[in-house]
Formats: sequence, C-alpha cells, structure tokens
Amino acid sequence: FVFGNEHFHAAKELFHLGKIHEIRGEYDEALHVFQETLRVERAALGLNHSDTVRTLCEIAQMHCCKGHVDEAMTVYSDALAVTETICDKSNRAVAFIFRQMIKVHVESGNITEATRINAEAMRIIDFADSRYTFDDSFEFARIRDALSYPPAAAVA
Repeated sequence: FVFGNEHFHAAKELFHLGKIHEIRGEYDEALHVFQETLRVERAALGLNHSDTVRTLCEIAQMHCCKGHVDEAMTVYSDALAVTETICDKSNRAVAFIFRQMIKVHVESGNITEATRINAEAMRIIDFADSRYTFDDSFEFARIRDALSYPPAAAVA
C-alpha cells in the first residue's frame, strides 16, 4: 500500500477486497480480509470509530454466512458497544445492528431473544422519536408483530 500497511487508506482497500470475496461467496477469505481490515482500522483510527463498526458488522455477517451464530452475535455485540461509545443509544446505527441481531436470532430459531432485542429497539425509538424515521418505527413494529404470532404453517 502506498501509505503503508497501517494507514486508514490500506484499511479501506482491504475492506473493498473483503466485499469482493463476499460477493463471490468466498466467505472464509472475506472473513480473513475483514479481520485484517479491523486490525488496520484499530491501529490507524483507534478502537472507537464508525469504520470499525462497519467492519465488525461485516465480520458478523460472514460468521452468519458460515453458520457460526454464536460468533456472529458476539461480534454484533462488540459493534453495538462501540456504536454506543461513539454516539448515543438513539443513533440509527444502533437500530441497524439491532435489526441484524434480530435476523440472526430469528434464523436460528431463538424467537425469545429476537423478541427481547426488538422490545429494546422499540424503547429506543419511542425515546428518540425525532431521530428515527417512520420507516424505522414501522420496521420494528412489523418485526414485533411477526414475532408475536406463530407462522401460518404452525397454526394449521
């Protein structure tokens, strides 16, 4: 890299390389590149930066793609902790991470935890109503409603 391996520009290039691997379905390689991206970002930008949150979410997504639910949830929790450090809990980035966590729990069949996280998201939206759009509120209400009722196949 022109600016050196520990420069934030190197992290941006690595991130894009990771995305290419992800698009190709090369999840092991993408995970490796995103982990290297995170290492460079932390060295260049510090532990609490929005770029590290983005990369943490990509790492979590790669764990999901590989079926590693526990690892994904750990990394999403790390992303949430960083997000809450660099901005207040009512930030839309928190809602994004909550949505991702809910999705993982639903896909793994853990409806109780998905419901708990969604309730937390709804509390945040109620608290910070002016910072969230109607679409955000609607999305979490839709998730809440979907989690409240058994699937149609289970009713029959």
